[in-house]
Amino acid sequence: MKKIWFVVIASMICLCILPVSLAQSEEVVFPQVYEGIQNFCQNDRYGYITQEGFLITEAVCDAPRPFMEGHACVSIDGQWGYIDHSGEFYTEDSWTYANEFSDGFAIVETEDKWICIDENYQHVFSFDDEGYLYESNFENGYLLVKKDGYSNDEPESKYGIVNRNGIITVQCDLDECFFGDGVMVFEKDGFYGAMDGTGNLLVPAEYECGEWPRDGIILLSNGNTFYGFSCEGRQLFVLEDVFVFPFAEGMARVMDLGPELYEYYIDDKGNMVSTIEETYGLGDFSEGLAEVCFCDGTKGYVNQQGQTVIKGNYEKTSQFDGGVALVR
Repeated sequence: MKKIWFVVIASMICLCILPVSLAQSEEVVFPQVYEGIQNFCQNDRYGYITQEGFLITEAVCDAPRPFMEGHACVSIDGQWGYIDHSGEFYTEDSWTYANEFSDGFAIVETEDKWICIDENYQHVFSFDDEGYLYESNFENGYLLVKKDGYSNDEPESKYGIVNRNGIITVQCDLDECFFGDGVMVFEKDGFYGAMDGTGNLLVPAEYECGEWPRDGIILLSNGNTFYGFSCEGRQLFVLEDVFVFPFAEGMARVMDLGPELYEYYIDDKGNMVSTIEETYGLGDFSEGLAEVCFCDGTKGYVNQQGQTVIKGNYEKTSQFDGGVALVR
């Protein structure tokens, strides 16, 4: 049976719910809106259009990627390259894959190496040594790389950092890394700590687990005790008998592991901000709203004050992105 999906549009004034025409398949490609530009699908191909209705490019792309810093990496008939806001497509014959722009740079792949390019598609540096693989986009001028491994499962894979000039600032001798906000949470000899992109130690490696740094917060833990640090290494909070999820928009989900097993949100000081009544599942905030699962099995959205702003009338929801969310 055909499933009906709706687009929920959020604004400062109102919340609108509009039906959208999508394929009958369960696999739905959600229209991504970044930098005021949205992808659309026509005959299994994708194009781009502004929110005002101006056509950027016809539906000629094999797969949709969002615009980032003025460019969208796309594949057209198997050839990877970039489309800018004017709809102009740029590629080079040797490119076999292209990644999103971040921090003014992007990584493209060829048959034998990967190359860092700038926003004018000029080559900045390349890595010819096939032992090095990039693991992230650029953040705050640094790129996470790994050496001698093709899967996180392989113990010989070691992680390090490269700067925007192609210089290795942290040697690839770390066991595991989570990189974000220019900070790296790393594992060394079975313990986790944190350092910046130059290798300056922020938090000693004396914790059992680490999480992705987000919103300027480093999360480390010993058992069910979580420690929050700033990106300068200053301790912000300690919470016991909980599990803390990575921060999003200044708030983090917390699962209290006590007898009642309930969830709530905290701010970047570790203070409880809000609890949501009659729910059993909270989501991360995106554009001021978070998905929640209500006790009757339906889903909806709450704001950062814990107020239900879109009632639980849906069986499936998605995060808000560019002012819209897909629901069913």
